[in-house]
Amino acid sequence: METTLQKSANTPKTFAVILAALLVLGIVVYAASLASSSIAPRRSIRAVTLQEHAWYACTAFMAEQLKLSVLEAQRYNPGRVAIVSSDTYQAKISYAKQGSTYLCEILHTRSGNWQLLSLKASP
Repeated sequence: METTLQKSANTPKTFAVILAALLVLGIVVYAASLASSSIAPRRSIRAVTLQEHAWYACTAFMAEQLKLSVLEAQRYNPGRVAIVSSDTYQAKISYAKQGSTYLCEILHTRSGNWQLLSLKASP
């Protein structure tokens, strides 16, 4: 008894249909991912103001001159930074651990650096 295997005439056609379906599915998934990424809101990066830069420059000067830890300074508080002139700022920064507050006046120079003008303990 002889058994013969017949090749199905549909095999190449079936393979082509499956391959085409997978290709279409891939294109649809790719297009959907592009569409969702353009619709999804982007995370905004908060702009740092010159007042905030002045605050952190003051804490750095205090750490350098008074040996106060930058980490022990109160967090940035925009209400405690005043613009004295177009390039001069005053920051009032508290250090709870020491129970002290300092008034720092700082200048933003044309070169982009910060220059300490005055630093004094505030009552």
